[in-house]
Amino acid sequence: MAINFPDSPSNGDQYVVAGNTYTWNGASWDATGSAGSSGSANIENDIDNHLNTSSANTGEVLSWNGSDYDWVADQTGGGGSGNSLSDGDKGDITVSNSGATWSIDDGVVNAAALAADSVTTDKILNNSVTVSKISATGTPSSSTYLRGDGSWSAVSGGGGSSTFIGLTDTPSSFTADKWLKVNSAANALEFVDAPSSGGSSDPVGTIVAWSGASSTIPSEYQLCDGAAAQTIELQAITGANVPDLRDRFIVGASDSTGDTSYPGLSPGGTGGSADATLVSHSHTINNHTHSFSGSGSDTVSISVSGTTGNQSQNHTHVFGANTYSGQGGSNFQAMDNPQSNGGGQKTGTTSGISQDHNHSFSASGSGTASITISGTTGNPSDTGTNTQGSSATNANLPPYYSLCYIVKHTATSGSGGGSSTTIISPVAYAVVGTNSAGSGTGMSWGAYDSSTGQVVFTFATAQPDTDYYVHTNREHFATHNIEVLSKSTTGFTTKWTNSDTSLLPPGTFKGVLIVYASTPTKTVGGGSNSGSSTFTGLTDTPSSLGTAGQVAAVNSGGTALEFIDVPSSATTSEWSITSNGSSDYRFTGPGFDGTENDPTIYLVRGQQYKFTNNSGGSHPFQIRTAIDGTAYNDGITNNGLSSGTLTWDIQMDAPNILYYQCTSHSGMVGKILIPNLGDGDNVSVQDFGAVGNGVVDDTTAIQSAIDSGAKHLTFPSGTYKLSSTINITSELHVSAKGAKFVQTENSTMFNFNVTSSANVYSLSSSYHIGIPTAVTIAAGGSGYAATGTNVATTGGSGIELTVDFTSTDGVIDGVTINTAGHGYAVGDTITITGGGGNATFTITSAIKSDTLTLSTNTDPLQPNYFASSMLKAGDAIKITSKAVDRCQRDNGSSSSLYRVGEWAIVKSVTTTTPTAPSTVTTTTITLTIPFKEVKGVNPTSSGGEESIVNSYDLTYEPKVIVLPRTSMSWVGGELAFEEGHDSTPWSKPVLKCSGYTNPKFSEIVITRGYQHGISLTGTVHTIIKDCSISNLTNNTSQSQYGYGVATAGTFKTLVDGCTFANTRHGFTTSSRSYQWNNSTTISQYLGGGRDQSGMVVNCHGDGNNDNSVFDTHMCAQDYVFNNCVVDGAESGFAIRGRNVTVSNCKTFNVNRGILAHTEYANSATDSDAWANDKNHMTSVRINDCEFNAYNYPMHMKALTSCDITDVVANAGQAIVLFVEGCKVNLHGTNTFAVSNFHGTHDVNPVNDKGMITVTGSGSLASYIDPGIFVSPGSHLRLDGALATSGSNDLSIFHFNSGYSHSIVNDGKISIKLSTAIRYIRNAVDNCTFSGQGELMWESTNKHSSFATNFIGTSTDTTKWAYIDAYEIGDDIRHYWKDKRPKTVFSNVPEKLTFNGAGVKVDNAFILPSQHMRWANQLTGGEVVKHRFNIDQPDNTTATYEIRLCGGYVHDWSSSAGRQEVEITAIMPAYRTQTIYIRIIEGDQAAGDTNVYAIVKDKTIAGGFNSNAQEAGAVTLSVTAGSGITITLAPIETTVSRLSINVP
Repeated sequence: MAINFPDSPSNGDQYVVAGNTYTWNGASWDATGSAGSSGSANIENDIDNHLNTSSANTGEVLSWNGSDYDWVADQTGGGGSGNSLSDGDKGDITVSNSGATWSIDDGVVNAAALAADSVTTDKILNNSVTVSKISATGTPSSSTYLRGDGSWSAVSGGGGSSTFIGLTDTPSSFTADKWLKVNSAANALEFVDAPSSGGSSDPVGTIVAWSGASSTIPSEYQLCDGAAAQTIELQAITGANVPDLRDRFIVGASDSTGDTSYPGLSPGGTGGSADATLVSHSHTINNHTHSFSGSGSDTVSISVSGTTGNQSQNHTHVFGANTYSGQGGSNFQAMDNPQSNGGGQKTGTTSGISQDHNHSFSASGSGTASITISGTTGNPSDTGTNTQGSSATNANLPPYYSLCYIVKHTATSGSGGGSSTTIISPVAYAVVGTNSAGSGTGMSWGAYDSSTGQVVFTFATAQPDTDYYVHTNREHFATHNIEVLSKSTTGFTTKWTNSDTSLLPPGTFKGVLIVYASTPTKTVGGGSNSGSSTFTGLTDTPSSLGTAGQVAAVNSGGTALEFIDVPSSATTSEWSITSNGSSDYRFTGPGFDGTENDPTIYLVRGQQYKFTNNSGGSHPFQIRTAIDGTAYNDGITNNGLSSGTLTWDIQMDAPNILYYQCTSHSGMVGKILIPNLGDGDNVSVQDFGAVGNGVVDDTTAIQSAIDSGAKHLTFPSGTYKLSSTINITSELHVSAKGAKFVQTENSTMFNFNVTSSANVYSLSSSYHIGIPTAVTIAAGGSGYAATGTNVATTGGSGIELTVDFTSTDGVIDGVTINTAGHGYAVGDTITITGGGGNATFTITSAIKSDTLTLSTNTDPLQPNYFASSMLKAGDAIKITSKAVDRCQRDNGSSSSLYRVGEWAIVKSVTTTTPTAPSTVTTTTITLTIPFKEVKGVNPTSSGGEESIVNSYDLTYEPKVIVLPRTSMSWVGGELAFEEGHDSTPWSKPVLKCSGYTNPKFSEIVITRGYQHGISLTGTVHTIIKDCSISNLTNNTSQSQYGYGVATAGTFKTLVDGCTFANTRHGFTTSSRSYQWNNSTTISQYLGGGRDQSGMVVNCHGDGNNDNSVFDTHMCAQDYVFNNCVVDGAESGFAIRGRNVTVSNCKTFNVNRGILAHTEYANSATDSDAWANDKNHMTSVRINDCEFNAYNYPMHMKALTSCDITDVVANAGQAIVLFVEGCKVNLHGTNTFAVSNFHGTHDVNPVNDKGMITVTGSGSLASYIDPGIFVSPGSHLRLDGALATSGSNDLSIFHFNSGYSHSIVNDGKISIKLSTAIRYIRNAVDNCTFSGQGELMWESTNKHSSFATNFIGTSTDTTKWAYIDAYEIGDDIRHYWKDKRPKTVFSNVPEKLTFNGAGVKVDNAFILPSQHMRWANQLTGGEVVKHRFNIDQPDNTTATYEIRLCGGYVHDWSSSAGRQEVEITAIMPAYRTQTIYIRIIEGDQAAGDTNVYAIVKDKTIAGGFNSNAQEAGAVTLSVTAGSGITITLAPIETTVSRLSINVP
């Protein structure tokens, strides 16, 4: 027993251990006592007494005798005088040689008999364990080693790679992803980082140019500055120092050595000079002279004639005349200054000439010229030679750019290390599409149990817990489910059902199941840069470690390791090749999902590729320069091998096209393309084999170029033949100037489509506008309970509004909103249900929602996956639903309908953070402005006046489409389909573009097609510029719609500077109908709904005499046509849609200048009625245009609103403006004339019509009564001097019977008559003339009966009320001013008086106004202002409610003795008007005022009539105490027009 005594004891210190006491004697511890059973008081003294005794004999041993120690004879033998052990077997030991030799029997000493760590190195004598002592099979020798299985084995290897297995002496620790490599001394192995393609494999001694500073040179390089070489390897190449290349140019060395003069320098040679030196030379100059003289004369005649070039600058001509020559050769007498003799002098200057013209000129002349010259040069003063040339310092340098030359001093094969990435990785995957058992990846499943609907899944490897997540998805319908019933670590049970929970087996609709572990992430990539672990002394390694730099790799058999060269980092792909008989090579490997026969292979220069021929030995694989050509061997090892691997390091000068071919079977052949990648994404189609000779089919080559992933594609000049569609599904920018394309099949030529990358999201809550936020009681009613909660309401334009109320004695005196509902308008009067049903309130404030709420998900595998990068401020989104657009066809009972759809701009986007493990989020999109139209038609309606619904209520499954922000462009090129297919028929567009953002087409020429030239679907910010499109077939019976540019559901399209010829329409908008179900595509969503905010500018076109050149369909909204010209077509413009503007446009040689109309069916109950109400018909503005047409220059039909400003219209017959079922508002100066177009066209006679002909429009007559409105300050000039008629006389204004017509003239109408014009207007009684303007006509050239019948058969002048009518030039003029009433209703007194009744009195004051009596006919843009004073007694309070045109505006209470009220309204054409109210309380003169202003939005009440409350300008309801007298004094009532139109 070891005893641990205390340190540094003092004399006498005692220490007790195991019952014994020890005492320190100054030098050692003595045992001084024990409590043991021996009874000995001093054991140590007893032992000392025995050991130190002198009585012991030689050979005796000290032995315990039971009570004490004693010396006794040694009984073990081996010396001494004791008894010896006899020879013989003693059990495990055999004694021999008279006891002198003991031998341990075999097998006695085994592992069980040895205590742990008992056999140590010091217990084994040197050379005691010899080979002969080792029991093993085989023969030990210098060439064998002892294996772990107890056998001697020979060392393998030699002559190639060195293979070894069973490394038992490797380090105890390893680092992940390390490689085993022979060290630089080739005497040991070490663990190193794996080679990386990021490092440089250039050899030591390589010199390259470095673009950075000398301080940033890579670590394995040093600057070439003449300094010492930093490594032994580099010194062996450059010597002790590296070259000094500072301020030096490099010259290529020759193969010679030791040469130091140029040319023929050996490596390392120097020379040259920076100084410029010219070789010295001399010139000899001989004395000489030059003499000359001359004289002469001649006569020169000059005659010049010609024509100036076109004059492009505007200039003017002064004129004086008493007639005005109008358009078309007619004369219009000036009327600004009427003269009694019927004439009027007019002088002035013309406006600038805007059209090119020229002037002829000529001149001639002659003259005589005489010239004499003589003289002699002087003699040179110097002779001999002089030296030329001089030297200059640093003057012999070409233009230069300096870089650092650096030389590599240390070999590298990769950068090693790298960053790691954490990914989410599934542990199991299965696609189950049958009812039978099967297996997937990481799990299998049993057969479907039809009785329970269950399928049991079993993991290949059990999960550590049951918190794993099973993601399921079932194809075809979202309502088909896979339910996980239970989970265990070994698997889980599922149930397959339909939406109604009935069983639906996987064999009907397959499903996908993906399993994620409870911790679904893992780390990939990365590495360690912690250094290498070196180990030596591998006694069982091969005799050779290979060569320095080799690494250990598992051999191809997977049975051992071998030393190999480090794989090249340039190897990118390796293919295995088999054969399909003798017909094809069959490739498997990168780029192929399975096996492909003779595919085209795409390779990259500077990379290494491998082809392993496993075709059976009879199909030698060779790379060739051409089919059946010679072998191409540059950089190739084993070219033409029958089996094994062909390795190809592609050289930088490799050609673009090569071929692989079997040398025994020529049909086994394919193409290899090596494109010029240049900047990485710019390629030419010829790099991929396109020929461009018009004969070879280039379709496959062009598609291959696009599929290469390049973003920029060039078509060199040539003719490219196509036989099918080229499809593009990503960003691409095409340059095709000088290229031609010919399509030989009925296929779109180029189809750009990224709709598959767009995302569709469902709204998680309904989107509404018109949400009430404030109300005011209008009438308290009677019979109501004391309180009411969530009480329903009726009335107004919205739905779902409920309120809470309080009442006193049954009269409601307090109302608050409970459920706001939606769709309401400010001013709506709402009735509260219950009680007497007679309590009402008015909505005084309502908001428009500007947010959308979407159901999204952070899981990329979910269909509603959303990331913040997918949508940002400024992006455009589209909303749609299954509801039908109110301006589109409802298609009756058809399931393919024209759905709603509108674009908006994103202001901001926010997304909630999901709570794990859920990935469900909510995304809120805020819009810059709310959607304009949220009402639609119920899709289940089949005819008649369909029911109106909220389009984006969840009932109608509203969706939002987010585009992928992918751009494209195409510049140049000529595209055409081949001829001869008008009757085949072919009907595919030339170019299609769908779902792109910022696409651009420019300088494209399309010369032949059978459908659209450029077809756009759901694009945003498209630009089509400087394109020419012609010869597109128009045959709708064969679905050949020859539209030059056709848009469908686009946003902000710009067409600029394009020409169109021989098309159905040069430009048109469209919308697509489609079924709404789970099969609806994103392209259908995008192509439906409105086509918004487009512009067509600076374009020119002619037609094919069947249709208009510029056209819109009913889907168009907010479109502009500006500075466009049509010369030769059936019609110049055909306008349908909402808020379309045509400005600065012209038409020539057309039958109809412009047709603006709403499409509708023949009856209001037809199942194909388009217009749902008057506010959803076409609305158009026409400004500053000139329409010349042989038939109608202008035809306006069934419009919500129509404004015509400053238009010149010339007709080849009597009808200049044809109006059907709508009101037309005329502003500015409009000149309408009948013309023979300068004698080039005979005026066509018409019967019983007028220059302005007005009629109803079929089923839409009930919507809008037709009429003409001449606005204040405007001038309508009507020149009918050339009008001719048939058997019936003509009118200026012609109205068809059966409709209520009106003409309101608040401007001036000037008429020039002809003998064919008998009436100002025809004889109908259902027409009302009104206004405060002037009507005048010329007295000459009239119909013989005009004087008595100018207003038809009636002579009742009251029909002409409010018109100042007179005839110019007659002795008798017609002035009716005195006969017209001062006001429409009654004279307005200076003051109006009202006596309070203690309750609210509706319409206590009525302020009629001539300017407002046709308020329902206001066209948009009028500014109406009323100003008046209200006086009431001091110390009294009154409440006022003001209405404009019958619509609620504002209410307030006041105790002021005087108030000045000013109300100004900007009147719209429809929708909502803006009203400004300014109220001044107190005496303004005294300065005792309280001024406040209010801005309101209100909706004009519909159905205006002639009663004062609705047609009057202002009504005021008053609540005042009984006997209180209130007076109202009108100050001002005016109406004016803004210079712009207000929508």
